[in-house]
Order: sequence, then structure tokens, then C-alpha cells
Amino acid sequence: MLEMRGVSRAFAGVQALRDVNFTVEGGGQIHALVGENGAGKSTLMRCSAGSIPHGSYEGTIVFEAESGAFAISRFRGARDHHHPSGAGADPAMSIAENIFLSHPRRGSALSTVASVRRTRDLLAQVVCRIAGHADHRSRRREAQLVEIAKALSKRVRV
Repeated sequence: MLEMRGVSRAFAGVQALRDVNFTVEGGGQIHALVGENGAGKSTLMRCSAGSIPHGSYEGTIVFEAESGAFAISRFRGARDHHHPSGAGADPAMSIAENIFLSHPRRGSALSTVASVRRTRDLLAQVVCRIAGHADHRSRRREAQLVEIAKALSKRVRV
């Protein structure tokens, strides 16, 4: 589904990535990039998501057999959720509001009842037992699971 070959990127003379290879196959697998601060994890994900544009890094990124410059919108879910720390959540809003606020609206907004119901289903997928109407402030330890549920709500594939 995603293959990164020989990806290198430098910022102002500092080598952030050097000849990185990374492959993600379909089929519901979970992958993790682990390393110290400054190891290049976020830079690699920003390259794959398109927020570091094609041509400003060396190497090849192939997504679903398509190589080169990708439309940012195609990777928006991945870009928004590559680092699920919960830092982007608004503590004054409910979990359901945090999950669905960033969704594009076509016509009418998602109803509160529907968003809470959908949030409950998403949280069940990530084995998070909190209510969708719960105050996000009181659930900081579950923040990462909520961010993963947010990614699932957008039906991201990588």
C-alpha cells in the first residue's frame, strides 16, 4: 500500500533522514516508528503525507502503485493523525465534538445524537470505554485512543 525507498531530507544543513526505506502492506496491520527525539520519525511521516512536498526530499514514495506528488487531501487523515498524542484536542469540547469538528460538512451538520453514537462505535474499535459526550478534559489518559478513533472516523487507510 505504501512504500518509501531511499528517502533523505535535510533542513538547513542538518540531515533529518538518510536513505530510509519503509513499507506498509494492506490488511489491517499496525506499524510503529520508534526512535529518540530528532530521529526523523515525524519528518518521514510528513514526507509520506505530502506536507513536505515531493521534490524537497530525495527518494521515492509510492502509494497504491502511484509514485510522486500526491494531493494533500488524499493523505489528510494520515497527516493529521501521524502523532496521536491528543495534543490537538480542545479540552473544552466533548470527545464527539473533538472527533467530528474537523470533518468537512456537506449540507447539514452531524447531529449530536448521531455523533455520540458514531463516537461510541469508534471508541469500541480501539477498546476505549468512555462515553462520547464525556468531557475531554477528564479523559487525558485516553487521549491517544481518542486521536486514533478520530483517524478511524475519517476512514484513513494508512
